[in-house]
Amino acid sequence: MQISEVRISKVRLKLRSIFTTALGSEEFTENVLIALIDKRGDIGFGESCPNMRITGENCETVIQFIKFVENELKGLNIFETNRIWKVLDRYPGFSSAKCCIDLAIYDLICKYFDLPFWKYLGTENPEVKTDITVSLGKPEDMAREAKEYANQGFRILKIKLGGPAELDIERLSKIIENIDQDIVFRIDVNQAWTLRDAFKILPYLEKWNIEIIEQPFPYWDLLSHKAFKEKCRIPIILDESIHTPNDIIKAFMFNCCNGVNIKLMKCGGITKAVEIVKLCRYLGFEIMIGCMIETKLSITAAASLASAFNIKYVDLDSPLLIDERECPIKGGIEYEKDVIKLPNKPGFGIYINESIFKS
Repeated sequence: MQISEVRISKVRLKLRSIFTTALGSEEFTENVLIALIDKRGDIGFGESCPNMRITGENCETVIQFIKFVENELKGLNIFETNRIWKVLDRYPGFSSAKCCIDLAIYDLICKYFDLPFWKYLGTENPEVKTDITVSLGKPEDMAREAKEYANQGFRILKIKLGGPAELDIERLSKIIENIDQDIVFRIDVNQAWTLRDAFKILPYLEKWNIEIIEQPFPYWDLLSHKAFKEKCRIPIILDESIHTPNDIIKAFMFNCCNGVNIKLMKCGGITKAVEIVKLCRYLGFEIMIGCMIETKLSITAAASLASAFNIKYVDLDSPLLIDERECPIKGGIEYEKDVIKLPNKPGFGIYINESIFKS
C-alpha cells in the first residue's frame, strides 16, 4: 500500500472564548491538516498544531516541511514505518509536522485493517477520563469558570497559574472556596514561577492537597526543578522541558521531576510517543498525556494511546475549547462530561471534506 499523493490544508479555528496561560492568550488556533492517499484511494488524515513558543514552528514552516519531504514519502509502503521515519529523522525539529504525517500513516493502516485505532493498539477500553483546564485570569473569573466545570460534571480541574505567588494563592483560594463538590485539582504554571514564588506558595499547595504541579520553572532550568522537588511532596511533571527521549534521560539524570507530559505535537506523533511511554515506564516516571489546542483528529489518537497504556494523568480537553460550528473535522471522540468516548469506526473515525485540501 504505497503513498501516492499528499494534500495539505491550513485551517484557522475560532475558540469558544479567549484561552490564556502564562505563555499568552489565544482567540484562534491555526492548524495544518493533511490527507495522505494510497494506491487504493484510501485517505489517512493527520493534524499539526504548531506553536512557536513550544515546538518552534508555525503553519508556514509545517507546510514547507511536508512539501520538502513529500517526494521522498511518495512510493513508500504505509506498513514500512521504519523507512518512513528514516526519511523524517534526517531532519531535526519539525515535531508537529512529523506528527501530522505519522498520524495520517496510522489512520491509513487502521483503515486497511478496518479497525478503530484504539483497537489496533490492543486496548479493550473505549473510554478515558480527562481533566478540563481553567484558563488563567482574575481570581473571581477563574473561580466562576471552575465552578461551571464542576457543575457540568468534571471532577478533575487543571488550574492555570502564572505568578506572582500572592496572586496565584488568591486564585487557588477563591477557586477551592467556591466549589463544594469532591474535585481533584492539578496546577499548571507554564514556566512562570521563580524558586522564590514556588517556596512561598508551597505550604498552601500541600494544605489544599494539589495532585500535581506541572512545569513550574522555565524549560531550560532543570536545577530549579531539582531544588524544588527536594522540598516538595507533590509530584512535579515536566512539560515544555520534554520533547525527545534524550530529554527524558536528562530529566532522570538530574532527578528533577516525578513524571512528564507527553504531547504528540512535541514528540513527533504516535511512533515517538510510544517510545517515550516505554522509556518512562522503564525509568519509573509517572506519565501525563496532554495536548496543544488540537481538534478531535489528533485527540482521538492521543486518547487511544492513553487507553492502551493506562496512562494516569489525562489532559485531553482541547476540542472543548474550539467552536465546532467552524470546524471542518467531523467524527472522532465524543465527550460525556469528563469521559472521552473513543469512536468505533476505522482509523480515527474522522471525516474531513476533501474540498479544503490543496493537492
